[in-house]
Amino acid sequence: MISPLNSLCALCFLASCNSPEAITTPTDNVDTKKIAYVSYVGCYQMVIEKDTAYMELKQDGDRLVGPLVYKRFEKDSNTGNVVLLQKKDRLVGWYTFQSEGMASVRQIVFLPGNNNLSEGYGDLGVKGDTAFFKYPATLQFEIKHPFNKVNCK
Repeated sequence: MISPLNSLCALCFLASCNSPEAITTPTDNVDTKKIAYVSYVGCYQMVIEKDTAYMELKQDGDRLVGPLVYKRFEKDSNTGNVVLLQKKDRLVGWYTFQSEGMASVRQIVFLPGNNNLSEGYGDLGVKGDTAFFKYPATLQFEIKHPFNKVNCK
C-alpha cells in the first residue's frame, strides 16, 4: 500500500522535474539572488514598417548570448552581439555592435511577453563608446512592435 507521505514525495519529485532552472545573476547594481529562469532561447524578429531586426539567443551558463541585427530602411543598419541576464522580470544586458565602421556598446533591456520580447527605450547617457540608460526605472517598452519568437533561419 502506498502511504500518503510517499504519494506527496512522488508528486514533489515530479513537479521538480518540470520546474525552471535557478540561476544566480551577477552584480551590476542589482542584488545577487537566485531567480527562476524561464527559457528565452530561440530566434526573434521585430518589424516596424520597413525596419526589421533579428536576434538569436542561446544559453551560455547563466547568460543569454547571440547575434542581433537591426536593418533600418534608408538609414544606418547595425550588426552585433547581445549578452543578457534575467533580472527580476526583465532581460538586461549589453549590445556590442558595428555601425558605419565604428564599434559601439549600448545597454539593452527587454520585457518578456507571450512568446515575445519588448525592447526598452529611454534617456541615454554616453561614456566613451558606451551608451547606457540614465533612468532605468522609467524605461518605456515597445509593446506594439515586440521581437516575436520565430523559427530560426
